[in-house]
Amino acid sequence: MEVVKSGWSHSLTYDGDPIELIFDTSVHTITDHKGKAYVHLQIPEHLTSVFSDIDDFVRKQQHIEYSPWLRGANLLVCKLNSTCTAPPLNTPVSAKIRFGCFSKNGYCWLATRLHST
Repeated sequence: MEVVKSGWSHSLTYDGDPIELIFDTSVHTITDHKGKAYVHLQIPEHLTSVFSDIDDFVRKQQHIEYSPWLRGANLLVCKLNSTCTAPPLNTPVSAKIRFGCFSKNGYCWLATRLHST
């Protein structure tokens, strides 16, 4: 993974490409914060080490106040992209997410597609 500076924040790439993941999951929770929609995705057991590794890497780059990786619950908080809508809770979905950016406040993942399976 490499850190790429973009304005006041940083992002991550892998072999020069943005980090994007596609996996089957379900929507655990849908929330709204200051007019922005977020989903909590249940992360499959076989992917927990991927999210832990990325979280650890970001934390080594910068002290952060917020992490969207809720390790104990195997949940990942993702901001819904403007073109993405959340399906009903507990619906099986194919999720496509990409790593957003990080700064001292924390970092984010963006949900770009959530299709019911």
